[in-house]
Order: sequence, then C-alpha cells, then structure tokens
Amino acid sequence: MRLSRDPLVLLRLLVLVGACAMIGAYLFVALSRIGHPFALEPLEGAVVDHIARWRSAEPFWIAPTLDWTPFLYPPGYYIASSAVASIVGDGFVAPRAVSLASSIGVLALIALTVRHETGRWQGGLLAAGLFAATFEASGDWMDIGRVDSLFLFLALSATMLVRRATSAWTMALAGGVLSAAFLTKQGAVFFAAPLTLWALWQKPRHGLVLAGVFVGLSGAIYLAATLATDNWYHFYLFDVPSRHPPVPPVWTTYWTKDLLGSTPVLCVLAVICLPLSPGVRPKGNAFIAALLVCGICMSYVSRLKAGGVLNALMPAFAVLAIAAGMVADTPGPGWRRLARAGTVIAIGLQLYLLSYHERIASKIPTEADRVAGNRAVAALRQVEGRVFLPTRGHMLALAGKKPCAHMAAMKDIVELVRTSRPGERANTASMSLSKEFLDAAVGRRFAAIVADEDLASNPLQAQFDKNYVLAKQLITEPDVLITVVKPGTRPQFLYLLRRP
Repeated sequence: MRLSRDPLVLLRLLVLVGACAMIGAYLFVALSRIGHPFALEPLEGAVVDHIARWRSAEPFWIAPTLDWTPFLYPPGYYIASSAVASIVGDGFVAPRAVSLASSIGVLALIALTVRHETGRWQGGLLAAGLFAATFEASGDWMDIGRVDSLFLFLALSATMLVRRATSAWTMALAGGVLSAAFLTKQGAVFFAAPLTLWALWQKPRHGLVLAGVFVGLSGAIYLAATLATDNWYHFYLFDVPSRHPPVPPVWTTYWTKDLLGSTPVLCVLAVICLPLSPGVRPKGNAFIAALLVCGICMSYVSRLKAGGVLNALMPAFAVLAIAAGMVADTPGPGWRRLARAGTVIAIGLQLYLLSYHERIASKIPTEADRVAGNRAVAALRQVEGRVFLPTRGHMLALAGKKPCAHMAAMKDIVELVRTSRPGERANTASMSLSKEFLDAAVGRRFAAIVADEDLASNPLQAQFDKNYVLAKQLITEPDVLITVVKPGTRPQFLYLLRRP
C-alpha cells in the first residue's frame, strides 16, 4: 500500500502522530504513579481517608471536629472508589483507578463526539490528543484521587446521550447520568442548564423529560441526605462553598492566562472558525456552542472562587478540544481545503506548545520518595497515643493511627467566622472548631503533633512550647516526599508531648 503524496494527508498524519504521542505520554505518567503509596497532591491522602470512612459506614456529614471534617463534595466519587476499594483494598490505587478509567472514558467521549458531528474519525483523535496534551496545563490532575475526571466523564456522557436522544427514554437516561454528575460535583448545574435549553429547542417534550429527571432525582437525593444529616449535607455542599470569596484578578486572568495563555489555538478555532465550519449533522454547531457554554462557564466560576486551582480548567479544555476537532475534520473542497490545512498546522503548533516531554520525570515520584515516606510512617507508628497530622492524609492510617481532619477542610470552616453572623450554624461551627483546636493544644489531647514547618512561628507558640517539645525531623533529605501535583510542603517536624 503506497502512502499518499497529498501534502494535506501527510500533514494530518504527522499531527495525528503527535496527538497519539500526547495520549501515550499521559498514560505513561498515570500508570507510572498509580501504585505510589503516598499522596501525589496535598489533599489526595485525605480523599483516601474519606473513602475509608464511607466504607466503614461512620457518620459522614456531622458537626466539624479535629477528628473529622468532610470536604465540600457530594459522595459520588467516594461511592465509586469504595466499590473499587472493595476489590483492590484501601489506599490510593482505588481512587486513582477510578480517575484513570474516567479520564480514558473522557478521551473516548471527546473522539466520539467529534466523530458523531463530522462523520470522520481523524478530528476525533486530534481532539482527544489535544485534551490529553492539556494534562500539565490543568495541573497534572486527570489521574489523581480527586473527583474531577469522574465528574467530567459523567457530564460528557450526559451530553452525548442528549445529543443522540431519539426517545424520551434516552433523554430520561441522560437526566439520570447528569444527576450522577451532580452527585459527584455540584458544578453539574453548569452542564444541566445549557443542555436543557438546547433539548427544549430541539423538542420541548424531550427537554422537559431531561429537566424533570435531573431536578427530580437530584432534588430527592438532596432532600433525603439533608434531612438524614440534620442539615449538615446542605451546610457542607452548598452553604460553605457559597461563602468562598471571589478572586478579583481571575475576572480577566481566566481569559488572558488560563485559556489564551495555555490554549490560544483552541480558543481561536472555537470562537472564530467553528461557526464557519458546519459539520455533517443537522444543527451540530448549535449543540457544540451549548457544550462550549457548559464547559467554559463552569471552569470560569470554579476559578473565580478562592481555592479554585488549575484542575478547574478541565471542562473548558475538553469542550475546546471538541470544537477544534470539529473544525479540523470539516469536509469540503476549494478554499475549505486551504483552511483545513491551516487548521491542522495550528493544531500541530498547539500540541507543541502544550508538550511537557522534558518534564515527565518530575511528575513521577521516585524510590527516594517511597523510602522517606515509609521511614516517616515507621516513626509515627512508634508514638504511643494519638497523633495530630492535619496536612497529609492517610499517613496516620498507614501507621495504624486514627486519622484526623485535614487542615484544608478545617480552614474552610474556621474562616466562616468572617462571613457569618452570631447564631448562624456557620458561625457556631467556626467558633466551636477554633475552640477545640485551642483546647487540644492547652489540654494536651494528642501525644504528638506533626507539622510541615517549625512551630516557632505559630500564633500558639507559647502553648506549644509549654506542652510539646520538638523530638525529631521526620525527613532530612532535600526534595523528597513533596507532592508532585501542586507541589507544597511535607510533614517534617515531630513534636512529642512533654512529660509532667
């Protein structure tokens, strides 16, 4: 079989190889670190603690304490990870396997969406490769034990069902999947609204079925969980997030830095070229436009809130990749051929700009990380009594100790005192948790405290000096056991309770 001499065919083949290489690079990183026994990201270990608590059937949404304060997410990811953990056991493998499988599903859905709109596979493969290439731009997040990949898989599954629905039953299934996405991350409402409007425009009856199933099922779960937990479910999932302050610079940096700075080609193709390049399916561009609104608006709102980091960009990058794939695969003679050649060249340039091949090693923990972590766990195991380690989840469980709440979860609650009035549950919970922390320091509640930094600069220094003494530095080697995703600090200083 002779290779075509058509320059456009050869060019597309070259770019397709680059897209496949980006998919391969992502899978290599993900598979290389799926079995690492310590956290890849500062909150990932606490997610493992959440999964263990869910499996143990202990009360989940309760008043915040030093022992347990849940994160601000629905239980969908914990349910899915618990199912996998029942097979592979506790630890990081189960949640990472859920995220990895979900991310592969996202790549497949992106390719299938473009294939459905254009009738061709090449643009779908390009789109999947483009999304895989955004792995670093979205914070190296796709495969770690966090909710984002599962949520995106469910949200895109719902959109695919909505687009292909030919009956009310299919639309009802889409509403159920969209509700599952909402049970995984509250941002599903940003997919539900545009998709419902599009469905109503296509066929009012179908739109009503979609909205009815989504609202009815999601509302029933919310109502049942809120009543069963004395309103704590609502408190953690809606009240606390609604009080997060906005980050004013993101009003503009989201567009100039997050999107245009990372994916300028995708933005140009989506905004300028897509309306001029209709696919083969009727009203396909209107659907892709609705999908762009879904992903870009969700990412924008997530980034605007304090605590919204690069992982919030994953929905935006996914829908931008779909739009770019559609443009690249639009058939047509004459001037469209020249336009397609320019599009393929631009996509090749985007793949090059997103390439992270020189930094792959930095994304994979080393044997030195594993050794240092095991040594720290061994030191914690030797402590007699409770240990307070609020910055690195799951390490206490590995040491056979009872886990404690993560500092990030407790910080969300403590800071509510700024946005709440006396008498409100938010204010009461904030004051109660702050008092418990102070009482623990004064009352010698823990046999040991592990800190990321020397407590000499802590506001409660006098109390710590009175009750605790620095015993040892758990990790002395430089640059080990620092999370490779969103690099931060590490648990280093072990303080033991002073003997009377």
